[in-house]
Amino acid sequence: MADIKIADNVPFCGGDCEGEGERGRRGHRGHRGERGHRGPAGHDGATGPTGPTGSTGSTGPTGSGPTGATGSTGAPGSSGATGAVGATGAVGATGVTGATGATGATGATGATGPTALGISAVEVANIVLVSANQVVRVDPSAGGFNVTLPTAVGLGGQIIVIKNVTTSTNIITVLPSGADTIDGLTSQLLTGDHFAVQFISDGVSSWMITGA
Repeated sequence: MADIKIADNVPFCGGDCEGEGERGRRGHRGHRGERGHRGPAGHDGATGPTGPTGSTGSTGPTGSGPTGATGSTGAPGSSGATGAVGATGAVGATGVTGATGATGATGATGATGPTALGISAVEVANIVLVSANQVVRVDPSAGGFNVTLPTAVGLGGQIIVIKNVTTSTNIITVLPSGADTIDGLTSQLLTGDHFAVQFISDGVSSWMITGA
């Protein structure tokens, strides 16, 4: 508490004085007392509400650093086990076989057409024939010669005609091939001007004279 000074020549009556005397002069202001010690800090107040989020800043430039090397490929994983094979389904029943249709009648065999005979060049010397169905023209004017027939095997029904195209009467000797025969003979002599003799093969081993 500050010290109280009593002004000079002013009676002190302690509150019991009667009457009102002159107001005494205001005393000098006392010295300021020493500052008291700082009290302990108060508790922290409650946290205020969070302020609004600021706007997002612009995106920075993309870096230009080198691309990293590609990592090595991992080893392939092991194959899973093969699943079991399912059971074979049952075979369906065989359908009924339809009835066989009737066989149609065989058509009549057509008539055999005429066989065209090839015409040979005019022969003037010995000749060995290798095919049938031909007319062999001969000219014995310069002298007789031999005409040997082809083998009869495989030529059944085929024809050879030997025709003298001249007035010469020199002899043409017709010979079979190998062990073949001509009507059972080993040769056949042809003579006369403009003669024509036809031979037909039996397909086995013989030539038959069927016209002269």
